[in-house]
Amino acid sequence: QPWVGTMRQYGGFASLGMEITNYNTPYTFFLTLCSYLQAEPLIPIKIFSVVFDFLLAVGVASCVYAVYPKRFLLASAGFVAAILLPTGILNSAMWAQCDSVYITFIVWALWAVLKDKPLLAGILLGFSFAFKLQAVLALPFFALLFLCRKFCAEGFLGIPLMSCVLSLPAIFAGQKLSIIWSVYKGQMEEYSGELNKNAPSIFAWLQNHEPELLRSVGVWFTIAVLFLVACYFIWQNKRLNAKAILLLFAFCSVLTPFLLPNMHERYFYLAGISVLIYAVVVPKHWYLAVMQESISFYTYLRYFFGINFFNFEWIVFAEFFVLATLGKALLKEMALLPVWNWQKNFMPKDMPKEESKTENSLSDVTNNNILINKEN
Repeated sequence: QPWVGTMRQYGGFASLGMEITNYNTPYTFFLTLCSYLQAEPLIPIKIFSVVFDFLLAVGVASCVYAVYPKRFLLASAGFVAAILLPTGILNSAMWAQCDSVYITFIVWALWAVLKDKPLLAGILLGFSFAFKLQAVLALPFFALLFLCRKFCAEGFLGIPLMSCVLSLPAIFAGQKLSIIWSVYKGQMEEYSGELNKNAPSIFAWLQNHEPELLRSVGVWFTIAVLFLVACYFIWQNKRLNAKAILLLFAFCSVLTPFLLPNMHERYFYLAGISVLIYAVVVPKHWYLAVMQESISFYTYLRYFFGINFFNFEWIVFAEFFVLATLGKALLKEMALLPVWNWQKNFMPKDMPKEESKTENSLSDVTNNNILINKEN
């Protein structure tokens, strides 16, 4: 509300050239539009987030439908489950946060991957980064997809490209690009005070210890774990199917915020959505979606109402159980996948024809030998 009031004071769009908010240009541009409305600013802000709640639910249903094109009811169930998530309702309609915006673009980027459209996925990922820095939580997933040949290097260019394109309104208003992108640095510094901000991460066990040391250790430990995961995928050299992609998406979306310091409870919103998509596609793991949503919902209740039914360390153990179960399922799924055949997938298209001609010629020689033996 103070931001919108300041924008009104300095002439709406003209304020885009000033440092008023701690958001990047796309969301700041939306707040500028709100400054022209006579309504209470929170009303259009909440409506904006709720609209993306529906777009997010459509994205969930589309991902399910991409895996099972003939099971419309299953995709519809994914839509209903996503739109009725308690954390989604609290996040958008009550808290007026815009986490559903950047997560919507990530989920649609996932859909593009499932439809074998990596360039479109990169553009959508760029939209997500342009709205919120928390989109970095999805970056390990797309990096692993790149190692598994399900995402192209050009797709990563969508991140700076869309950030520049969506920054044009502020640039035209006189803002420098370096100042625009410094917003993310400011966000990182703003949330660097505490090791854990009501998040079910490992730092809920360690938040009373050396914060500066543990912050650095936590970041490097997360990088090391993700590096080992990447080495495993390179070593396995498997061709990922749709089920494995969704499972990897859920695993990475839980693993990254679970290991990183300075996490907020809202940063597990993507984890809840990713586990939900996987659980809809693989119903036998429905309990993981229920557990993940219950954990996130409990953290929201702690934040809003100060409710503490359980020792929070047990909530972190529950989150670890979800992560371990996803990891176990991923290892099992990887064992069933075929090894990537470089000769089959990278030889020229005319090679199979030549091979088939060779096979036919060999079979003709064999048949001729059989006829000669019969005649003798």
